[in-house]
Amino acid sequence: MKFKQFFFLLLLAGNAAMAQTIAVNTNDTGSGTRIVITKNHVGNELKTDDSVSKNGLAFFSAGYQNTMVNNKPVPVYFIDLDMFHNNNKLGCIKQSENNCLLTLVDGSTIQCFQISDTDCAQQAFKAAFALSPKSGNAEQMKENFKKLQSVGIEKITVITSESRLDYKISPKSSKYLMAHFALVEKTLNGNVK
Repeated sequence: MKFKQFFFLLLLAGNAAMAQTIAVNTNDTGSGTRIVITKNHVGNELKTDDSVSKNGLAFFSAGYQNTMVNNKPVPVYFIDLDMFHNNNKLGCIKQSENNCLLTLVDGSTIQCFQISDTDCAQQAFKAAFALSPKSGNAEQMKENFKKLQSVGIEKITVITSESRLDYKISPKSSKYLMAHFALVEKTLNGNVK
C-alpha cells in the first residue's frame, strides 16, 4: 500500500513540475490591445530547475500580442527567452534580425526574428522572438504557433554578433514547451482566466 501512495505522490509531483501559468493577461478593448504571456518558471521565483535546456540555463515563455495600427489588428505570436551564458565573448543579439532558430523533433525548423530590445549583459541575454522570419507575416506566425502546440522543440539556437548559443531541449522540457503554446491558445479562447 505504501508503494502505491509513494507512486501516486510522485506522479502528482511530476504533474506539478510541468504546470504552466499565465504571467500576463491583459485585454484593453478601448485600444484593441491584447497581451498574453506564460510564466517562465513554475514556482514563485526563478530556479535553476526551471531551465528548459539540457546544456545551459534557458528560461522560456510563449506569448501573443495584438495591437491596432491604422485601425487594423497586428497580431504577433512570439517566444521570450532568458538565457544565462557567462561568456563575455558572445557579443550581443541584434533587434530586428533573424537570429533565433527552433529545430523541431520532426526535423523541421522555424526561423524567428527578434522583436524586442536586447538585454545584453556579459552573463545573460533576454529577448523576444516572433515565430516567423522578418520577411514572414501574421498568418505564418499563427501557423507556426499552432504547430508548436503539437510538435516539440528539440533545440533552440540563438545567433549572437560573435558566435551562437545552442540549447538542447530534453524530451520532458519539449512537452513542457508545447504546453506553453496550448495555454496561450486556451487563454485567447477564453478558457483560462
